[in-house]
Parts: sequence; C-alpha cells; structure tokens
Amino acid sequence: TFNDFLVMCNGENTPQYWDGATLSDSGFSSASLSDAANLVYVEAFNSRLYFVEKDTANLWYGSAGAVTGGTLELFDVGQVAQYGGYLQAVATWSSDGGEDLRDYLVLVMSTGEIIVYAGTNPSDANNWSRVASYKAAAVPLRRCAVKVGGELVIITREGLVPLSVLSKRGLLADVEADPIYGKIRRAVRDEVQNYSGYDGWFPHRSQTGELVVFNQPTKVNNQQTTHQWVLNSATGAWAEWTIPATAWASIDGTLYVAANGQIYRYEGATDDGESISLQAETAFV
Repeated sequence: TFNDFLVMCNGENTPQYWDGATLSDSGFSSASLSDAANLVYVEAFNSRLYFVEKDTANLWYGSAGAVTGGTLELFDVGQVAQYGGYLQAVATWSSDGGEDLRDYLVLVMSTGEIIVYAGTNPSDANNWSRVASYKAAAVPLRRCAVKVGGELVIITREGLVPLSVLSKRGLLADVEADPIYGKIRRAVRDEVQNYSGYDGWFPHRSQTGELVVFNQPTKVNNQQTTHQWVLNSATGAWAEWTIPATAWASIDGTLYVAANGQIYRYEGATDDGESISLQAETAFV
C-alpha cells in the first residue's frame, strides 16, 4: 500500500491499483521498459514506488508521490551486484545506525546477495548511497521477505535468515544460535530445498504484529498442499498449522486466509464450526 492505494503487479499483466472503490490499470511506463507487464514486484520506500522487472537485475522507480502512473527510471542493480543473478525482491528495513533508527531499501538477489541502500532519490548521487552488502545462501523464491517489527526476515536455501544477524558476521552458526529463527531454520531449509519450485510460498505479518505466518508448500500422501510455520512475535514461540492456504491478508486488524476456494476469518474458538485439534511438545527433561 502507498498513499492509501493498493498497488499490484505479477509479472504477467499490466500493474494495477485499487483506490478503495475501483481497480484500474496503472500508467507506469518507460521508453527503456519493453512491457510494464514484466514488472513482478513492488515496494514503497521514502515516498516512491520501486518495481522489480522479472528475470533481470533491473529496479525501476517512479517519481516522488506517483501512485497511478508516470515515467519510470532505471536503476541497474547488475552494475553493483558482485555475484550476478537477478533481482528477486525489494524490501525495507529499519536499523539503528548508531545515532538514530534509520530506514533502508534492501535489494535481494537470487544469488543470496543482499544490497542495502539509503536515500530518497536514486538519480541523485548526493541523496542515494549503498551502505552495506551481505551474502546469504541463494534465494530461489520471489516472495522471500517479511518485516517483523524492525527486523527483516529472508527465506533462503539455508532457512530463515534475520538481516540483523546477517549484518553482524554473516555466519550460519549465528543464525542457528538465534533464539527465535534458529529454532526452525533446518525445517524451513529442508522445505525450501525440496519445494522451492512449487507455488504456495507466502510470508505474511498480521496488522497487529502478533502473528507472522510463513505459508509453505509441502506434500501429504504424495499430494501437494500447504502448511504454515507461525511465529507468536510476543513470545517468540512457534506453531505449525496445516491449512491448505493459497494467500493471507490483514484488513482492519483482522487476519484472513484463502483456502479451499473460500475466504476465512481468523477468529473464534472453532475451525469453521469444527473443533480445533492440536499437539503440544514441552521441553525435554
């Protein structure tokens, strides 16, 4: 969302926006962009929209405040990426720069290279600078990043990697030792390595911030379905849900899930009228 608009793109159709009443095609274009339908990812940062062109290292950005259309400018990430690959996603990250909390734009490459920028205008060298570059395991997923408070968590071939941990030493052992994400790193790693080519990867943070859902494809009785690793951000505890979900969204503080061709609201004490089954495992003594 940006300036009260919902902006969408999928790499197949012309990007669209929703103004609360009408769904319309956007008017973003560039003489250097062959087809706006190739824009596959969008993120808002410091009053601009940034778009990823699929299967390239091209990052396109609009004018300050532009939501419904306008001329896009190119920032070629391939010129600064050290390991090649293509741009998988764009996200924002809040980090303590030593004096205050600062916001950064994070570019996630398919190779696992994470490039961090600060500033408001990529065309102005005095107002745009690269502040860091990190190397994680390869990132085979388009929907690979989610903000959890000020943290940014990235799904890699080695599991969930919090950027704050990666920015310190970048060692896998540090991720393994993380008190929250280290708990399920290996489980997520195995699923990424086995099912990264399947549809269903979808991280989502609820509007209240209480729940963070990592929707992931899996197989049950040789049939493809999805399940979820769900983080209670207040306690740091994890749960596994087995909902055949295709999408998650939060509206007005309520969490919704699309599953079985229907939309369900996450509330109440039953599972669509049925009792909720659960298993609990305590610490070993």
